[in-house]
Amino acid sequence: MLTGMHGQGIVGILDIIVEPLNVCVISVKGEYMAHPNGGHGQHHGMRHSFNAAVAHIRGQALTQFHTEAGALITATTRINRNGIVLIEFKHNYPYTVCSKCWEYPRNCEGKDGVRIGHYTVPFDASWL
Repeated sequence: MLTGMHGQGIVGILDIIVEPLNVCVISVKGEYMAHPNGGHGQHHGMRHSFNAAVAHIRGQALTQFHTEAGALITATTRINRNGIVLIEFKHNYPYTVCSKCWEYPRNCEGKDGVRIGHYTVPFDASWL
């Protein structure tokens, strides 16, 4: 399989290589992509892998859980326009997580990431 260094745009004719539930970003017309680099902050010890979480959500009619603060969150999966599989946590605003930032308190959006640990950790603990 071809791989690229995360965070570096590679100009070429290959855009994406997609395997079932695993996504390897090669390039999209040389542009940086949403969720390319991995998360930010100290690594959480998650009970489930990203792929297991995606499979769990896809296997449920409706996946909801409560955060430690008591907010009801709905978890869904989707594939973004670049072909990256995401888990989306919806409360007031949708927050997304990819396989590279699954175990971190902040996702890999933007320079410093968006805080997502308060969704991923209770979701991970909410099912066996």
